[in-house]
Amino acid sequence: MSHAEAARAICGCVLALVLGGGMALSFGNPGQKVCVRNYDRIAEGMSEVEVVAILGAPCSETSPFVAAYTELQDGIPVVLKEPRIAQRWMNRDLEIRVDFNQRGVVKSMALYGEEPGSVFSKVFGWIGF
Repeated sequence: MSHAEAARAICGCVLALVLGGGMALSFGNPGQKVCVRNYDRIAEGMSEVEVVAILGAPCSETSPFVAAYTELQDGIPVVLKEPRIAQRWMNRDLEIRVDFNQRGVVKSMALYGEEPGSVFSKVFGWIGF
C-alpha cells in the first residue's frame, strides 16, 4: 500500500468517525425525559401522576416548595388564592417547573434554558445556513 492510499484510508476512517459521531449527537439521548418535546406534552389540568409518567421523578436535588405568589403582566407579585406546590425537573441544559394545586393538578408550568442543537445545526449556523 502506497503512502497516498494509506492517507486516503486514514482520511476515510476519520471522516466516517466524525460523521457517525455527529449523527449520534444530533439524535440526542433517547432516554432523556427533560426536553422541550416532553414539556410541550404537559398541560394545565393534568394530574401529578400523568406529569411524572412523562418526565420521570422530580429532581432529587430539590424538594417541592410552596409558591405563595405569582407575577402578573404588570410585574407586581400577587398573593394566590390557593398556594401551589412547585416541583422541578432538571438536566444540564433545561429546567422544567410545574406548579400543582393542593389536589395535585397542574396549574402552571415554565421552561428555563434551551436545548442544545445538533452538531449539524451548529456547523450550519457557523457557516451561515
